[in-house]
Amino acid sequence: MGHCDKVTFTEQLKAQIGEFIVIYIKSGADCCKHQGVLCNIEEDFLVLIGDGIKTEIPLQAIVAVKKKISGGKNNKDDCYDGC
Repeated sequence: MGHCDKVTFTEQLKAQIGEFIVIYIKSGADCCKHQGVLCNIEEDFLVLIGDGIKTEIPLQAIVAVKKKISGGKNNKDDCYDGC
């Protein structure tokens, strides 16, 4: 069997810099959605630009990241293997 390097959440996010994404964050008892282009990832937050607004989101507040995949909805090559 081959060796598999584990990919961290931050590394996955860094691979999406420059792309349009949707971020869901925990806010009180609910979750709220922020969307825009992922511009930068710092040590403990990311920077999202959308509709002329710069939003800094703490990484610990993120509960989900949504991104459109290339090749359509049945493209298995874009699925995370997880090893």
